[in-house]
Amino acid sequence: MMGWMVLVSGFFTDSICILLYFFLIRTWDGGRKEKSHTAVLGTAFFLAALSGLLFILKVPEFPILTVQVILAASAGAWIYGVRRKRALFLAVEYAMALSLWKFILCGAIGVILRMDTLPGRGTGGNLAADWIVCLLTGVLSFFLYKKREEEQSVRQILSRIAVAGLILTVTLTEQNILPIGEEEMLAPLIFAMVLLMGMLVYYTQRQYEREKELAELKSTQKELLERDYRRLNEIYAGNARLFHDFHNHMTILGQLLREGKTEEASAYLEDIQGPVKRIAKTVWTGDETMDYLINSKLMAAKEKQIHMEINIEFPRQTGIRSADLCAVLGNLLDNALEAAGQAEDDSRRIIWLTIRRINHMLVIKVQNTCEKQPVWEKGEWMTTKEDKSLHGWGLKSAAAAVEKYNGTLQNSWKDSVFTAAAVMHYREQEER
Repeated sequence: MMGWMVLVSGFFTDSICILLYFFLIRTWDGGRKEKSHTAVLGTAFFLAALSGLLFILKVPEFPILTVQVILAASAGAWIYGVRRKRALFLAVEYAMALSLWKFILCGAIGVILRMDTLPGRGTGGNLAADWIVCLLTGVLSFFLYKKREEEQSVRQILSRIAVAGLILTVTLTEQNILPIGEEEMLAPLIFAMVLLMGMLVYYTQRQYEREKELAELKSTQKELLERDYRRLNEIYAGNARLFHDFHNHMTILGQLLREGKTEEASAYLEDIQGPVKRIAKTVWTGDETMDYLINSKLMAAKEKQIHMEINIEFPRQTGIRSADLCAVLGNLLDNALEAAGQAEDDSRRIIWLTIRRINHMLVIKVQNTCEKQPVWEKGEWMTTKEDKSLHGWGLKSAAAAVEKYNGTLQNSWKDSVFTAAAVMHYREQEER
C-alpha cells in the first residue's frame, strides 16, 4: 500500500511542478499562447508518469531529474516558442531550486523529528517535503506573476530566496542533531552556488539584450524623427517662400487684372496657392512641433484618400519634450496610415486622433480601420510591412518615449478597428 501511495503522490507532485514550470516560462519568456491546454496537461502528465516508471525500475534520482529537465525544456520550447537554450537554462535552474529546497525541507523535518538519517525516497518525510515544495512554489509563482511587470522586485525576491537556500544548506552542515554525510551535502551545496551564479548570468544577459535593443531603438527613433522633421521643413520652407514673395505676387496679380487677363490671373493664383492648400487643415495644440507633425500626417492621409477625424484638447506647459511627443504621435499615426491605407473600400479608410487631458495625464489615442486582425506573437504585434527589418520599431519607439513619463502604451483590435492609447503623466508648469 505504501508503494502505491508513494507512486500516486509522486505523480501528482511531479505533474504540479512541471505545470508550474510551464506557467513560469509562459509568464516571462513565452511570447505566444500555448498550442492548447490539452497539450500542456498531457505533457505534464506524461513526464510525471515517465518519472514514476523510472522510479519503479529503481533508476537513481539524478538520472530521473536529468530526463525530466531535458524533456520539460524541449516541451516548453515547442509549446511556447521559446529558444531551446533559454528553455533548457530555465529548466535546469528550476529543477536545481526544487531539489535544493526539497533537501532543506527534508533536513528540517529530520531535525524537528530528531531522525537518525535524512528522510529518503519513499518515506513519509520525503513525501511531506515534496508537497510543501509544490505548495510554496505555487504560492511563489502566483506572487511573481502579480509582480511580473516589476523586474527589479522579482530579481530581488529570487536573489533573496537563492541566498536563503545557500545559508540554510550551510546551516544544515553545521548542526549536530541530524547526521548528514558529506556526499549527501555535496549536491545541495553545488546547486545553491550554481543557482546564484546562474541568476547572475541570466540577469546580466537580459541587461545586455535590453541595452542592445535600446541602442537600436534610439537609432531608429532618431531616423524616424529626422524623417518627419525633414518632411515638415520642406513643406514649411515652401510656405515661407510664398509669404516672402507675397508683395511680388500681389503686384503681378494686380497687373493681370488691370489688363483684363482674368484667366491668366486665376491660373497664377491657383499656382501660388499650392503650398497653402497642402497645409490648409491647421490643428493648433500650442506646441509648434506637434502642429507641424499633425499637419504633415493630414497631408499624407489626404494623399492616400484616408479620412482623418481629429479631436484635441492639448494642455499647455506639460513639461513633456517635443521630441518625445513626436516619437509617440508620429509612430502611432504612421502605423495607422499604413493599416488604414490597406482597405480596398475608400469609405473604410478612416483614422481617429484624440488627445485629451485627464487630471495630470496626457492621453493620446489613435484609432484606425483595420479589416484584417493583426497577428500577436512573441509578446508583440507582427508587422504587415514588406520590409520586415522595420518590424515593431514604431511601437517600441513610442513605448520607450511613454515610459519616460511613467506612462503606458496599450494596443487592441476589435470590430475591425485597431486602437493604440498612450498615457503620459506630467506636472503642470507655470508659464514664464
